[in-house]
Amino acid sequence: MQIGNFHIGQANKAKEPVMAAGESYLLWDNLVIRYDLVEIMQIYHNVAHDPDFRNLLAGDLQVWEKQINEIEQVMNKYKLPMPERYPKSSNFPADPGIIKDQLLFRRVFTTAQDVLELCIRSLRAFVVNDELREMFADFFIKKLHVYDELCRYGKLKGWMAIPPMMPGQKN
Repeated sequence: MQIGNFHIGQANKAKEPVMAAGESYLLWDNLVIRYDLVEIMQIYHNVAHDPDFRNLLAGDLQVWEKQINEIEQVMNKYKLPMPERYPKSSNFPADPGIIKDQLLFRRVFTTAQDVLELCIRSLRAFVVNDELREMFADFFIKKLHVYDELCRYGKLKGWMAIPPMMPGQKN
């Protein structure tokens, strides 16, 4: 009897976990991207001025680190090679006046848009392994909520690059 990756009974009847080559690449690529994003977000968190923005970044960092742990567990399960991990922290002395929170916000916002697209592309490619498709659907939903928070926060602060409205159109 096969239950997930555990088998009870004769070993010759156990099914090996299945993953397509493209799926394993997407896992590795998604992990590398998340490693880079955590390192960048740590830097942003260190130089941001606005306490609410720092809290928003800290919450986003927790989402990234949870997703990293999930991807690493799956990669270990399938015995896939791991990329080099990001440093534990990116603390360094910086002049806080050099970078404005608005610029940091726009970079975080653009990154959130890019990640949503990557999640959708990954979801479309995970056709063999149901577990991966479910995991990335969950990632997409969580990142969609983060994106919604970013939109609301950016508009509240006046940091969103909102295109001009058509004459007579209301917001």
